[in-house]
Amino acid sequence: MANRKEMGCAPSVVVRLTTIMKVTPLILLSMFALAPWSEAAAPLNPLDIPKYVREWFSGHDFTGKPKVTGSYHQSRLNGTNFQGMKFTTASFEQCDLADANMKGVVFGRGTKFYRCTLNGADLAGANFAGAHISSVNFRGADLRGAKNLVDVKKANFQRADLRGADFSKMKQPMVDLEWDDAIYDAKTKFPAGFDPVKAGAKAAQ
Repeated sequence: MANRKEMGCAPSVVVRLTTIMKVTPLILLSMFALAPWSEAAAPLNPLDIPKYVREWFSGHDFTGKPKVTGSYHQSRLNGTNFQGMKFTTASFEQCDLADANMKGVVFGRGTKFYRCTLNGADLAGANFAGAHISSVNFRGADLRGAKNLVDVKKANFQRADLRGADFSKMKQPMVDLEWDDAIYDAKTKFPAGFDPVKAGAKAAQ
């Protein structure tokens, strides 16, 4: 190996170069850590991506977007805000939507909920015309005035508020549906021949 003299480098120059090489990475790291996040560095809006697997959107506000679409699998969407939005070809499988605000939402053609949790969700005035529901937990959900609950299988409506909800066109037979302590009133519409009291529901006082 050539010595410092052969390389033409004075000892003082070598020392300075060595110091710079050691300090430079620390300076760059500090600059990166202290630099503010720009808009470009912000996470992409979930609605801009068609497919999500095991994503965490808890408490996210989706309102302001034209519609909700895409596929959600094993994702956390509890406490999210979808109020007044339209769902089109949106698929939710094994998702947590507990306490979500879906007031006045329109579930359009191709919307699917499979093995999802909607405990305590606000679905007042929601239109389920295009929704396919299977193995969904609506325990304690607010379904007042919900319309077109037709394609529903293996759902739990225990303690849900069903006042004014329309189940009149629900596909038969109505199997694997739990109604214990669900609340209904004179405006709630059930299929002909269905006895809500016998099923465990209670009339509103």
